[in-house]
Amino acid sequence: GAGTYTLEYGLDPTLTTGTTSLTVSTHTATTTALMYDSTYYWRVKANGTNDTSAWSVIFSFTVLNAPVLLSPADNSTDISLNPELKWEAINGADKYIIEYATDNLFTAPQQLTSTTENITLPDVSFGTQYFWHVKVIAGTDTSAWSAIYNFTTVDNITLLSPADNAVTPLSLLLTWEPVAGTTTYAYQCQIDTANTFNSTLLNSILIPSDIPVLQAFSSQTLFNTAYFWRVRMINGTDTSSWSAVWSFTTQNDVELALPANLSTGVMPNVSLMSFNMPGVYNYLFELDTVNTFDSFLYYYTYPTANVPFVKSINSELLFGTKYYWRVRGRMGTIFSNWSSIWEFTTIDKVTPTLPANGASLLNVNVNLKWEAIEGITGYVVQLDTTAAFATTSTISLTSTINELTVQASTLVSNKTYYWRVKAVHSKDESDWSTVRTFNFTYNVGIDNNSSDNIIQLYPNPTKGQVILNIHSSNNEDARLTILDITGRVVYEEALQLNRGSNIHPLNLTQLTQGIYLIAVKNDYINFNKKLILNN
Repeated sequence: GAGTYTLEYGLDPTLTTGTTSLTVSTHTATTTALMYDSTYYWRVKANGTNDTSAWSVIFSFTVLNAPVLLSPADNSTDISLNPELKWEAINGADKYIIEYATDNLFTAPQQLTSTTENITLPDVSFGTQYFWHVKVIAGTDTSAWSAIYNFTTVDNITLLSPADNAVTPLSLLLTWEPVAGTTTYAYQCQIDTANTFNSTLLNSILIPSDIPVLQAFSSQTLFNTAYFWRVRMINGTDTSSWSAVWSFTTQNDVELALPANLSTGVMPNVSLMSFNMPGVYNYLFELDTVNTFDSFLYYYTYPTANVPFVKSINSELLFGTKYYWRVRGRMGTIFSNWSSIWEFTTIDKVTPTLPANGASLLNVNVNLKWEAIEGITGYVVQLDTTAAFATTSTISLTSTINELTVQASTLVSNKTYYWRVKAVHSKDESDWSTVRTFNFTYNVGIDNNSSDNIIQLYPNPTKGQVILNIHSSNNEDARLTILDITGRVVYEEALQLNRGSNIHPLNLTQLTQGIYLIAVKNDYINFNKKLILNN
């Protein structure tokens, strides 16, 4: 039922002198600015329409003496060079005064002002102990200084990788623990072959502190060498202490990859692969048929690093031969050790696949197939009705791919044929494959007037070597004539044909490039075929 309240407060415990009086209509009131570090006394009475209550009992309170510091915690260490100082906020404060110094007497303090309950110090020194305190200003009143806290700034870097005493490639990343806080300083990384860091090979690298991962990319120039490294921070004219000194030793051996050691059936154009040594851009390969590498069969440089392998191709190696190989890295005139010696053996012969051995074939062209060999120029196929492959009866054919079609009309019916194949290139030829057989039956009669079935000409087009395969049902004579596009006879020859298949090779390399007509004629044969010659 009270209409208003009267509040009195002051510094006099009896509230008889120096009091301030307020009349409010609610049961709360806000004082005007009080004095820091002072005890105040206060009481209240209620006012009705016709009456006033007695004064309440007198309460007292003491205004805060000074701010309470929060962070960095007292005696903190490894604090960044731009530390943020925090304290509890005080209601009614106009501003805060902050002092920091390198001694707890604040003989030469730095002073800052803040209107909030925190402040970030400008760059301070590495590895230094700082003392700080805060006071509040409200109007014309000033609080006492807060308690004194201290912190010590960071002065050392923690190295991370490579691990101390590790074996590393020539090029590597050096990493360390970043220091949180400022981005206004940099890191200095030193690398040297002397742990005193005073040799002529000293390498000093500066890295900004604001990169996402703190690291230094370093490329050394010596194999099998111990390098020492350390890191410190730089801020204007100030520097931190050096980190601990770690070391790493550069790699000295190349690691081989492919072909696997002791591999067999390797192709003549084998790719030799070693693992890349980061920082090394020249590699020397040795390949020989002796593991002493003194016949100097192959010795060459592969000049480019190709992660993850260094690859070198050797073409046209000998068939069925054991080879030894090794690799070493080179940096200018400096060499690594040779790698371990690996060996492989090249493929020695072709493997036939079709037709199945002993297969019976009726009235079909015979398609011969075998497993392909890489790094060669072609294949030679021999076909005969005897396993001896006698010179006079053997049909020799060539192919640049791993198959060959033999026309049924060129084969003798009801015969068992033997065939084999070998691979060739400019330096060597493989062993003959295993001999396989097929049984051939061709039960359709051949009419000598059906010249397309009697005579086969291949290859066409040709570069000069041509084979005529003439199937005759009798022993008979014929005449071979070659005419150019104008009808002029450029070659003529008498043929003596035997019953069965007659293989007749022609060497036309003396003729110029162009289109020719090949004719074979007698009383029963009238064969004409266009031939394209591409010299």
